[in-house]
Amino acid sequence: MGREYVLEHCVAEQERRFEEKAYRVYTSEVLKSIAETLGVKMYKSYTDIINRIPEDTRTGDEIALDIITRAGLKGQEDDSSGINSQDRL
Repeated sequence: MGREYVLEHCVAEQERRFEEKAYRVYTSEVLKSIAETLGVKMYKSYTDIINRIPEDTRTGDEIALDIITRAGLKGQEDDSSGINSQDRL
């Protein structure tokens, strides 16, 4: 077995997996659409299940603080509310 053979095999296997996943997504979306047309509410799609994103359990204040920190915004905080004093009108 040469290097080219192994490389071709890896590429072919990746393409096969991609086509299989695309078929599963297409089929599940068609079935979901048919079920919803018949009145059955489908809350999650196949892609939602296989690409599960963990639920964010932070509070609103924690999310706001994270965004402010990531944006590099700084200011003097008010001790009573935790709101940046520059944001007040």
